[in-house]
Amino acid sequence: MNRHFSIKREATDRLIKLFSLKNDEDDLMPENDEVSETPWKILVLDTHTKQILSPLFTPNQLHQHGVTLFVDIDSLRSPLPLTAGLYFLTPTNPNISFIQTDISSHLYDSCYLSFLYPTQSEFFPDLARAVASCTPTDYIKGVSEEPLDFLTYDHNFFSTRLTDTLFNLLRPDVDSGAKDNLLKQIASSLASVLLLLGIHPIFHSSPTEDSQSLTRHVTSFLQSSSSHRPKYQCDVFIFDRTTDFVAPLLHPWSYFGLINEVLQFSPARVCWTDKESKTHVENLNGDTDPFWSEHFRASFEAIGPAVKKCWDDYTAESESVKRSVQQDQTNDTAIKKLDSLTDTKENLDKHTLIAAEITNAIKTRQLDVLSTVSENIVRGTVNEDEVRQIAGLDESSDPSHPIHRADNADLVRMLSLLRLTVPMSSPTSALVSSLEQSLSALDIPSFSAYNYIKRNTTHSAPSPESTTSGRFSSFISKIAPGGQFRHQHQRILNDFVDNKQSAELRAFHVSSPPVHPPPPPSDTVVVFELGGGTVAEYLAFTAKDSRRKVIYGCSELLTASSFLDQLTRLENLKS
Repeated sequence: MNRHFSIKREATDRLIKLFSLKNDEDDLMPENDEVSETPWKILVLDTHTKQILSPLFTPNQLHQHGVTLFVDIDSLRSPLPLTAGLYFLTPTNPNISFIQTDISSHLYDSCYLSFLYPTQSEFFPDLARAVASCTPTDYIKGVSEEPLDFLTYDHNFFSTRLTDTLFNLLRPDVDSGAKDNLLKQIASSLASVLLLLGIHPIFHSSPTEDSQSLTRHVTSFLQSSSSHRPKYQCDVFIFDRTTDFVAPLLHPWSYFGLINEVLQFSPARVCWTDKESKTHVENLNGDTDPFWSEHFRASFEAIGPAVKKCWDDYTAESESVKRSVQQDQTNDTAIKKLDSLTDTKENLDKHTLIAAEITNAIKTRQLDVLSTVSENIVRGTVNEDEVRQIAGLDESSDPSHPIHRADNADLVRMLSLLRLTVPMSSPTSALVSSLEQSLSALDIPSFSAYNYIKRNTTHSAPSPESTTSGRFSSFISKIAPGGQFRHQHQRILNDFVDNKQSAELRAFHVSSPPVHPPPPPSDTVVVFELGGGTVAEYLAFTAKDSRRKVIYGCSELLTASSFLDQLTRLENLKS
């Protein structure tokens, strides 16, 4: 059965229902005739639920859905008569204390409590005491649990709200209890998505201990949830970042990839500080930004011409509409069109600024050359002269085509790619040694990340045995028919889709929670990257020519910088 899932739509609809206080068969919130008598709704949030809400609604959209005001749970607030307090919070004891204080202060005429899934059993006694303290006893009109514990990047792209997950999973000083709690936090996000979409999973877990522990935790969450009513059966692949260190190191060339690489990207938002020290914050929402929706996958060289064409179209349409208004000032259609063109101009201004900032970074860091070099490295077609030139190892470069030396951090990144993909028996290994010697003499913080990779990876072809028993596997790149590079995890999924029993695929552990009767199967596959995912992987898994629809999730969205930073700290812990 081909079912088009949308995490963003389902999460948005769920929250709209929450804002309207409407009943649902899965909710604990009762039907209430008093809703219409409460004209003002105050949405009370904590830090985590604000993160979840931010990419889904603008302040104006919240107002359109009946939210009068949204406030922080820990802020100082005065009583507001004739209002209903709508609490959307993480289930924690501090939040319960805040709620009890609000109740005793009678901040609102009534309140509705909604907590992020999952609420642990030990949470309920404190909640019961808060409810028992209410005067009048019907002050709390309803309580619900929302499976929304994740960040939404797009309709088919999500992550947990955690950071440093790779570091915290791999750090040698972590105790088993802390690690298990982290895996439970990650599992709650993946379980939330499966619950929200009504998916019964068939797990395909990477042969690492952490991946299989995560699978067990997700299974436990689903089995203990009273609201889990699966409508579709989907294959869910859990990959471990430790089995592919190449993907986070690649220099991207897509518009989305470069935004994540160069600027400060978060769900539906990008910010940066320009050369004049001015801070820019812009929304990137495919539902309201047609340029982003159409071009976020495009190679960056296509962005300039696309922006220019949109400006030309805007100018022509603007002139046409202005002439219509001048000829007939009562032309309501033309006047409304002017308002629409204002939005178009603001949108194009935004992408013009973003593209200009990326272009500056490309020139400064030689990102165009590095992107080509990194692609050639993973293809196994290393151009040694090009590598030597950009690394400053070649004094005899062609003066008519100078290539400036790349930044040290980018060179460590390139060296790491070479180390992961070039066998020591290859003639290119001499280049790797030369570059390593050159960079080791410099004081580069991220060089520790290279040392970590060097200590913990091998160069032999991967096998089920090495992947299962060793912490890390090899990253020798493979080229798909036609010369197209495939990410390692994408290649494994393709083997599954093609029903090809490769050694890598056979090493995966397959399991599924019992369910009766089994729901109908779906062609959609859920892919989850434990330890962090990348924009490049998301674009590859969800490409328009994919034979399966893919929902891509990760424990966090990595940049090369955040990835190398985590490896640097891991290496420093060794000493």
